[in-house]
Amino acid sequence: MLSSFRKGGLVQFLMGGVIVAIIVAFALDYQYKGVNTSLQGECAVEVGGRCVPPRDFTTAFSLAVRADLSAKDLRRLGVRQMLLDGLVERQLLVDEARRLGVSISEEAVDAELALGRFHFSMPAVRDGQLPMLTYMPVRDPQTEQFSYELYQRTVRNRARMSTKDFKANQTDELVAARMRDLIKLGVRVSESEAFGEFERGRTRATARVAQLNTRWFARFNTALTDEMVRNYATNKAAEVDAAVAQAQASYVEGCPLVSEIYFGFPPAADEKDEAETRALAERVAAQAAKASSEEFALLARIYSRAPSADVGGKRGCLHESEGEEVAQLIKAVEGLAPGTNSKLVEQARGFYLLRLEDRVSQEALADVTRLWVARPLAARAAAEELTREFAKGLIAALGPDKNMQEVVDAMTKSALDSSPLNAAARKLSAARLSELGAAARESRERPQVDVSSSFTRMGVATPVYNALQGAAVKQLAFSLAAVGDVYPEPIATRDGLAVMQLKDREPAKREDFDKEKLEFMRELKQRAESEALTAFVSRLRQSRESEIMVNARFLEDKSSADDS
Repeated sequence: MLSSFRKGGLVQFLMGGVIVAIIVAFALDYQYKGVNTSLQGECAVEVGGRCVPPRDFTTAFSLAVRADLSAKDLRRLGVRQMLLDGLVERQLLVDEARRLGVSISEEAVDAELALGRFHFSMPAVRDGQLPMLTYMPVRDPQTEQFSYELYQRTVRNRARMSTKDFKANQTDELVAARMRDLIKLGVRVSESEAFGEFERGRTRATARVAQLNTRWFARFNTALTDEMVRNYATNKAAEVDAAVAQAQASYVEGCPLVSEIYFGFPPAADEKDEAETRALAERVAAQAAKASSEEFALLARIYSRAPSADVGGKRGCLHESEGEEVAQLIKAVEGLAPGTNSKLVEQARGFYLLRLEDRVSQEALADVTRLWVARPLAARAAAEELTREFAKGLIAALGPDKNMQEVVDAMTKSALDSSPLNAAARKLSAARLSELGAAARESRERPQVDVSSSFTRMGVATPVYNALQGAAVKQLAFSLAAVGDVYPEPIATRDGLAVMQLKDREPAKREDFDKEKLEFMRELKQRAESEALTAFVSRLRQSRESEIMVNARFLEDKSSADDS
């Protein structure tokens, strides 16, 4: 277009006429929309008495939201809330622009619309993440020139406004956009600051991590008497009451109270795996046939794959409402006398061996229910304390010259030697003692040491894969001053606790920074600009919070603002 003007003559005259026509067309429609609440009906949002009408929400919704998003998607993404927040922030920025004397010329608005660049506002916290403009067809496909007729049709169909209202809407949007640009203008990032951030984000480390699974301590180190369990139920009455309420349906008069040993098939088991599992189940069932209650409990800890192995196989009452598999187990203990075992019960995922402990009488029902429901809770609490003691002892024992795996192995052996279950197994037989030790040492849940994959402060990888707060753990690892240092507190995980020792650290290299400097500094500046904008808008909003009203109706799945 500029080259046409340079040629002069008739071409210059005609092109000038086109531009004038565009400006005149927009100017005829323009009218500032600064209405206040008293002159307006419903408002989508209101800021300082100035009403932002529903049509502005409608326009933003139509321009910003993809047509394929369902109502469920909109709720999940919080789209309506974002659009309302965007309108609030737009008005705050427009008011601040008016106070500072910042404006935009009508010609600049016309030029933007002639390019088909339609603007809308999103919250500042989404700056750089979500677009705030969309391109619309306003040019004749044959002449490739601006078509006012096509522009009018596009505004009606997509923006859902008259061209007069839309121009006023876009004027506010462009003033707000200019304010955003001015706020970002003062942001600077020096090369030294950028390298410091690069070094912080690209320095890599690895860690040794001792995984301490609470279930292992419950299964192989915790033995609670009925008296201990009752004391726990008294001291933790609220917790036990809640658990009893959940289990109440299974504990009824006459229900079979059972202990179990579950022989589960390995994952993706083939015929050989199933045959080996059957042989093991038959061998243990033969040993359990003459076993006392104490020995049956020990066999459950050694061989069972059920969660009840943590408490010696004590499952509790069976009730047919729990499903077909449980109904099959109930049938297996029919006619048994208390203290005797069922035959092996084969199911889709393995074999069950059951011991009928009792059939609960009405008189004993309340006490039995509370005792059996509280037992796994008490065992878990005791195991958590043992896990913490182990972790604290490990932290104290480690040092730069100590091998973590060797220390863990020595402490594990000591824990097993001092376990009350060890003493019980020794009284029964040397074979039981050997089986218990082998099961504890070979358990997948035993204390063991992992070496993490390489990780950075900013990356996805974390040194403790199952940490409850994985991102924070990375920062803890980088807080360690030297290789070999141990973080002084146990780290909470989904399975129990972990102890972390820094194994290696590889600082970022200056030559790598020099290769990526331009792109890295650009990204860092963009991030700093977004942070500056977010902080500025947050201060604006906080200072005028009492003046802001948001119409909750526009958060609904379907409001009149959505209607075509």
